[in-house]
Amino acid sequence: MTIDNLKEKDNMENKMENTNDRRTNYKDSVKKRLTELEIGLRIQDKQIVKNYKMKKAKAKRRD
Repeated sequence: MTIDNLKEKDNMENKMENTNDRRTNYKDSVKKRLTELEIGLRIQDKQIVKNYKMKKAKAKRRD
C-alpha cells in the first residue's frame, strides 16, 4: 500500500468513527428526552388524580 492509500484508509476510518459517535450521541439524547417526558407524564398524572380527589372531597362536603 502506498502512503496515499494509507491516509485515505485512515480518513475513512475516522469518518466511520465520527458517524458512530454522532449516532451514539443521538441515541443517548433521545433516550434522555424520553425519560424526561415519562417523568413529566407521571407528575401530571399525579396532579390530575390529586385534583380529582380534591374536587370529589369538596363535593361531598357540600352534600
